[in-house]
Amino acid sequence: MSIKLDLAPCHVPALSLEDVTKSYGHGEAKVTALKNVTITIQANEFVAITGISGSGKSTLLHILGCLDTVSDGQYMIDGDNAVSMVPDRLAYLRKNAFGYIFQDFSLISDLTAEQNVLLPAAYSSLPYQKNTTHAAELLDRLGLADRRKHFPAELSGGQQQRVAICRALMNGGAVLLADEPTASLDEEMAFEVMSILKAAHCNCMPSLDEW
Repeated sequence: MSIKLDLAPCHVPALSLEDVTKSYGHGEAKVTALKNVTITIQANEFVAITGISGSGKSTLLHILGCLDTVSDGQYMIDGDNAVSMVPDRLAYLRKNAFGYIFQDFSLISDLTAEQNVLLPAAYSSLPYQKNTTHAAELLDRLGLADRRKHFPAELSGGQQQRVAICRALMNGGAVLLADEPTASLDEEMAFEVMSILKAAHCNCMPSLDEW
């Protein structure tokens, strides 16, 4: 199978974490998921975040995608401190700047594959027909043209993962955050998916388990 994806380049922000710590709970129940993490990710970089299960990879991705906040330290997006951003600005970034591929797919069970892919375009200014055409093209390029009208329960794990990847690419976000994006894919499709992510004209940060 040969899959090609042509995405127009967009502005890609530089991301920087400085001495970031993330903790949950208090007192004896306190758990520190990240401690004093410092990293700079330049525009158009492909960065793999590796580590054993439970090492904080997902937490790091959630912070980078403005889905969670830091307990201490600074997170800079193009020179602006995310810690001090107002909720509307964070919501705008989540909708327009970031694409998310979650570990559990997070597909809505009573929506078809195509409808799941279209979710990020719900507040798009583009015409509905243009969005549906783009969603169909993404599904086709990931080998799911004949599964557009299928519900998640009717898809294999690998097919659900590919739907989730299409959804992340739907709005052309400048930063793709992928939590183990190839975990449910066979070797051939995993290679194709990683090639697509690398060619997406954006920052891409997949997390990968170490064995």
